[in-house]
Amino acid sequence: MKPSRSSSVEVGLKGRIAELQRLTLARFDEGFASGTPAVAVPAGNRIPGVPRTSLYAELQWRDFGSGFRAALEARRNGAVAVDDQNSDAAASYTVMNLRARFEQKARGWRVAETLRIDNLADRRYIGSVIVAESNGRFFEPAPGRNVSIIVSGRLAF
Repeated sequence: MKPSRSSSVEVGLKGRIAELQRLTLARFDEGFASGTPAVAVPAGNRIPGVPRTSLYAELQWRDFGSGFRAALEARRNGAVAVDDQNSDAAASYTVMNLRARFEQKARGWRVAETLRIDNLADRRYIGSVIVAESNGRFFEPAPGRNVSIIVSGRLAF
């Protein structure tokens, strides 16, 4: 059996105001046969388990004097095929996250408190797929809104 070829493209950009971390496009370059019995997979089909596109952007604000920073993140994932034939796919989604951090420094100590809210709008979406699952349960839901509070400390001596 001849191995299949695939290709992908990644682009990154970072600036003072915003950050675009990654945009990825992936597909099969050549057709091939998959499974038993063999089923034809045409060239151009999407690679299963890999989002058609993936985009991360962040807008961050810092106050260097006080040690406070806040950021709004956006993550966009395109549709995700569940098998080589692209017979079904998880829908694309966009989620927003928010984080705020306050850091204090004194006498060798560094203490930081972070508040993070993921899936800010409590959106329902498929967070992952199980590729080529035999019982037809391809889709795993993502968690709803999630709030984390993190306190960390470090002593330098």
